[in-house]
Amino acid sequence: MGFFIEGSLSHLSFQIAYRSENPGEENHTYGLRLGIYNSNSPQDRFTGVEMGIANNEAGDVDGVAVGLYNSANHFRGVSLACENVARQMTGLNIGLVNATERRHEGEGNMTGVQLSAWNYAGGDMKGFQLGVLMNFAQRMYGFQAGFVNSAANLWEGGIQLIIPLPSETAPEIEP
Repeated sequence: MGFFIEGSLSHLSFQIAYRSENPGEENHTYGLRLGIYNSNSPQDRFTGVEMGIANNEAGDVDGVAVGLYNSANHFRGVSLACENVARQMTGLNIGLVNATERRHEGEGNMTGVQLSAWNYAGGDMKGFQLGVLMNFAQRMYGFQAGFVNSAANLWEGGIQLIIPLPSETAPEIEP
């Protein structure tokens, strides 16, 4: 518990942070991470700014992530990468591919804005998807604009521009 400066040669990463560790509870780290490969464990939560080639977080992330690849259990904030992947996303995601995976009931939800060539929300999409090529949402409550748009509840929950395609389910993606 407390402030620390830490480096990892195996991940080529460096962080300046404050960590609160409570036995039996979620560990919470606040700070700045810079590296080639940044990661945390499923019981950890990171709040702050992380910049790396790959930000592969098994736990939750609150803040700003910039990299070629960003991944988290639940991401809240701004994510900028070629590929952004999470079980839950809340905020702004900008990339070539943005995906919220649905592995279990209640997962795959995206609340906010996704801007990319291809957007995928395996659960509820509440907000705005702007995709150059495709937007997919299991259930959409908002706005989709792209060359191809798909949502199972097309006529109930939102507005689509360009080519709307109602579907029973959004396509599944592999993690």
